[in-house]
Amino acid sequence: MVRRFDVKYKEMPPMSIRLLGVDGAVSAGVGVTLVCMVVGARPAPTVTWWLDGRPQTARDERMLQNNVTESHMVLVATPEDQGRYLSCRAETPGLLQSSLEDGVKLTVHCEYECKSFPHPPLVTLLPVFLSSTGPLSTCTSASLRPLSGPGRPATTEGEAALRRNPSESGSFI
Repeated sequence: MVRRFDVKYKEMPPMSIRLLGVDGAVSAGVGVTLVCMVVGARPAPTVTWWLDGRPQTARDERMLQNNVTESHMVLVATPEDQGRYLSCRAETPGLLQSSLEDGVKLTVHCEYECKSFPHPPLVTLLPVFLSSTGPLSTCTSASLRPLSGPGRPATTEGEAALRRNPSESGSFI
């Protein structure tokens, strides 16, 4: 005689969630693969990605061994993402109050080019996407007055250029 057993498991909310891949600042225009790891949900949770409350598209989601679910997303940050909140959220279908969320406030780095404008002499920094071969600065706007003095006349017309000094890494002339 053959007996059949129907095994039913209890639905469980996620026990933990962790956003991996953002360890400090990200570079503007450079793709970063992020992982949302969820442990302990049954059935497998629905994982969603959010950037300042707006849904984002995940690359894939898969259930691994030992009740672990991973969701992957590629983030290509822009200077406008500076200070925005990126998060992943896991919810167990059919359970109320079953969601967990983990997230991070983004710090976005980018490089700048410098342009000058005629009188009064002001320099405005504008974000430009360049290769990340040198030091990066946090994307912000600023206005600077040109320096004057011996060998450095104040610029009132023409163009001023901000160039890397090859002999001093990270400094500008």
